[in-house]
Amino acid sequence: MRRTVSYLGLGAAALAGAAYVASRRVDEGPLPAVEGGERTKVETSDGAVLDVHIAGDGPAVVLPHCWTGTMEVWAPVAAKLVASGHRVIRYDQRGHGASTAGTDGFAIERFGDDLREVLETLDVRDAVIAGHSLGGMTAQSFAIRHPDVVRQRVRGLVLVGTAPAAVVWAPLARVTRRVLRSPRLESRMRARGGAPFVRGVFGARPNRAAVLATRDAFVNTSPDVRVGVLDSLLNFDLRPHLHTITMPTVVVVGSRDTLTPPRWSREMARLIPDARLVTLKGAGHMLPYEVPDVLVRLIEAAAAA
Repeated sequence: MRRTVSYLGLGAAALAGAAYVASRRVDEGPLPAVEGGERTKVETSDGAVLDVHIAGDGPAVVLPHCWTGTMEVWAPVAAKLVASGHRVIRYDQRGHGASTAGTDGFAIERFGDDLREVLETLDVRDAVIAGHSLGGMTAQSFAIRHPDVVRQRVRGLVLVGTAPAAVVWAPLARVTRRVLRSPRLESRMRARGGAPFVRGVFGARPNRAAVLATRDAFVNTSPDVRVGVLDSLLNFDLRPHLHTITMPTVVVVGSRDTLTPPRWSREMARLIPDARLVTLKGAGHMLPYEVPDVLVRLIEAAAAA
């Protein structure tokens, strides 16, 4: 069987089979926290209320997060950026964490509009946007749909473990939806030993706390949000418009990423005019947890360019 284990899903078989990774070594150690800062709210044009955290001073970095994650996915990167002299803006994407959903649903275009409204409401300028997974799709959509705002407010893009088009295999969508809504799945994932259900989205030797945090974020995301975003991931394709992104762009992917495999990153790097590709050997999909130091260096280089 091809190694495609993930909670995003190639359906029930992948989820049920994820336990095969349980015996792999997992490093220990607590996750860092972002000290200080302030929380605020951004209300979007369709009534979503986004929970925002701002910390530090200096060049701005905005960090949209992944599907079924929260802003805390970026904490290992954000803490280092704040310490090195950056103003870091993180927010829970609509329907995730402490943010509400709004009336427009979960289209990738709407996520891009949310990012625009965060930048404008907070008057963020000269920022690096670093988006992970769904956050990278958010950043691409934003750059395509709002080029004037990009020119006014953005210095560069860092697209992390993401894709420009549908990442879910449509023939398995029905079973995947059923699995994502399953109380039995939640019960098994919450139980002791439930971490292997998400171990497959990491590369070699992840931090155990990161695996558990990924599991917890998944089960704490509403099933309606899980499925609503899944449907959007089945029905988008930004590739015809990537040539319009004129910002300097870095595309980052782990060689073991099974959710958004390296072929997608190669495609983005080919289609975005001023893009370069960074492939990280042995890393998986959860790069903000797996390789925070590498991402910090790439973001800081983008901010200094």
